[in-house]
Amino acid sequence: MDIKNILHYPRLDTVLMVEKLIYDTSGTYTKKQIWERLPKKVMYQTFSVIIDYLLEIGKIAVDRVGHLCWI
Repeated sequence: MDIKNILHYPRLDTVLMVEKLIYDTSGTYTKKQIWERLPKKVMYQTFSVIIDYLLEIGKIAVDRVGHLCWI
């Protein structure tokens, strides 16, 4: 993702909220399903920045069917 095109950077509490949901439901839901189940509404672009970050640092992975898994 190009940093110049990011409209809104996520706050730490938002990153932690996404991390917790992925941790609690590891391997159960796809990216879109996780986004729909967040306790607070988050812009999809902001959510995508968080997912890209978590993938980059190796905290999560995507399995063959597209489910997000905590590592």
